[in-house]
Amino acid sequence: MKHSAQLVDLKELKALMTGVELSEPKLNEYINARWLKYVEWWDGRSRSAKWKYQAMRSAVVIGGALIPALVGLRELQRFAAHEWMFAVASIVASLVVAICAGLESLFGFGEIWREKRRRNAGGGAEGAAAAPGPRDRARRLGAQFEKIAVPIQEERS
Repeated sequence: MKHSAQLVDLKELKALMTGVELSEPKLNEYINARWLKYVEWWDGRSRSAKWKYQAMRSAVVIGGALIPALVGLRELQRFAAHEWMFAVASIVASLVVAICAGLESLFGFGEIWREKRRRNAGGGAEGAAAAPGPRDRARRLGAQFEKIAVPIQEERS
């Protein structure tokens, strides 16, 4: 089975941060103590939201395809003796579709996942880590720290 690439490789990011010396020693401590924890939390929340979003969307798509088929099968004379089973199954499928669509809409798992990906793909921690040299990495990491930490802090409060 083919695994998709991770947006954030925490081990690599931690190793990179231990090798970078910023202008103030406190800034290094703060990044290691807080920023890397935020990135880890951010990544975990994104993965969780992605899984929930895809599970709910799958239930909506599969249930949406099943409902007309179940209703059609109920109408066939050949299955007249089992008509009630198709009726119950179509009601259950309808409920699953409505509940999953409503929960996804209420909690916004898809939006959370896309927003986390957008922020990270738009030059977050991995973008900073990909800078050409150690000085460039340190400068970009410092700039990206503000870009990532502020929205996380706002979301947590």
